[in-house]
Amino acid sequence: HNIPNFRVRVGINTGLIVAGGETESEGTMMGTAINLAARLEKMASPNGVLISSHTYEHVRGIFDLEPGEYIQAKGFADPVQVYRVLGAKARAFRLMTRGVEGVETHMVGRDTELSVLQEQFEKVVKEKVCHFVTVVGEAGIGKSRLLDEFERWIDLHKKRVLLFKGRALLESMDLPYAIIRDLFAFRFEIPDNASILRVQKKFVDGFRGAVGDIDNLELKAQFVGQLLGYDFSANPTIRSLLDTPQEIRDRAFIHLTDYFKALATNEPVVIFLDDIHWADESSLDLLVRMSQEFTECPIMFVALSRPTLFERRSSWFSDETH
Repeated sequence: HNIPNFRVRVGINTGLIVAGGETESEGTMMGTAINLAARLEKMASPNGVLISSHTYEHVRGIFDLEPGEYIQAKGFADPVQVYRVLGAKARAFRLMTRGVEGVETHMVGRDTELSVLQEQFEKVVKEKVCHFVTVVGEAGIGKSRLLDEFERWIDLHKKRVLLFKGRALLESMDLPYAIIRDLFAFRFEIPDNASILRVQKKFVDGFRGAVGDIDNLELKAQFVGQLLGYDFSANPTIRSLLDTPQEIRDRAFIHLTDYFKALATNEPVVIFLDDIHWADESSLDLLVRMSQEFTECPIMFVALSRPTLFERRSSWFSDETH
């Protein structure tokens, strides 16, 4: 969907006030934040945890949460949405958001676009098919905000979702498979300065979590890592194929698709791809190929792009949802 300019409404969280001495005992904390905390504490069930909507903004994607009722708290003119913390997610998936830390923006007037994403997701889950949705718009008009709102909705969905995130960068346009590498660095929690031994362990452990202890697990994981730019040439099999990169690509693709298919066997997979107008050509080719391979898998791609993508790829998913 092309998204024209739209407005956002900004609200700033109330701060904490610390007072003491004259009216209360030394060190007493007062203020609307404390009033809200006390209200939540009283409402929480034994061994249960309730959080406010502001805390939710900081921990969603890290914990499984369930929306609760709105409550009235002293110092707040309007009812406050609360959430029940159900437990920690098996793996946390959060990227640094764009904007001002501590400032919450509310999406206005884009219910239609959000509904499209939600409807596509429900089709993916119900029909067990792959959908690739591309959101197109100029810079600064809120594509990332729309995606963030969709992520909130997924966080609270009754269906557990395996979420991947990757972002293309202008400086990585010439690096093969850069955005796919970013997906795995995020999924496997691989820092930029990780040693090759640590990267190898991350890949093997990550693949094992999806496909189990299959034959040649380590080699298959390393083929994918080699494709994505990690140096696994210490493996004799990979080293012997360095002069035939097409064979490495073909074998890596098989293991890559097997990995995602195994993941999607138990839960739907959602893959967020930001700024794909800066994605390298090999990544774009691989994304198209993956979506064609996953036709009968509950996998949803959601890509954000500026219109400049179509200067390079005029027929980008011309028969798909845009």
